[in-house]
Amino acid sequence: MKQSLLIKQWSHGACEAFVKTDMTGYYLEFLDSIPASARKREDKFKHSIACVVWGAFYLEATINDIGLKVIQGLTGGTDEIADFIWQMFERERTGRKFQFVLAAVMPDKMKRKCLLKQVEDILDLRNKLAHYKELPTRVSPRRVLEKAGLQKGAFIPKFVEIEKVNTGITNAVLKLSANDRRVTIYGIVQQIEAALDAYNEARWPKPM
Repeated sequence: MKQSLLIKQWSHGACEAFVKTDMTGYYLEFLDSIPASARKREDKFKHSIACVVWGAFYLEATINDIGLKVIQGLTGGTDEIADFIWQMFERERTGRKFQFVLAAVMPDKMKRKCLLKQVEDILDLRNKLAHYKELPTRVSPRRVLEKAGLQKGAFIPKFVEIEKVNTGITNAVLKLSANDRRVTIYGIVQQIEAALDAYNEARWPKPM
């Protein structure tokens, strides 16, 4: 795992030194390693879950990295002010962090809204997976009979698997392939990084 050493002060020797671990790159490696597609429903479900979970980690780590750069840019590198804003920023939920960063670097409200919706969908699905508590669904006896291929009035076996249609976390996860989700996650980060670059160029144009 990559690490970088940041020396903050060097007036009479190194007064403060920080080691930064590249967790963003670490999560991205896992995201990159997920198979693009799968034939079996079970494998598709497994890869899609992996993509949602590692993708959410990657987004959260990335927005912290980018958020710190935005804060430093907004404060002109003044350590005390930057530290104060950073402390408030890091306590916010991830969705609010994205709102802050996008409001600072992306002027187009419609683009911001679209991007935030994509982020919130991924984070919401990750949270549903992490805090899974789906309740049993009431199903009509007729549906049970149809699923089991039985006639009305027949004895219903004790265990009959009922596939829920368009409901539950399974369908939400399987809605897109792992590769579709990965492309979306890459696109979110690329758009924010491009907006940050444009923002920096507008604030500090390169000398001719």
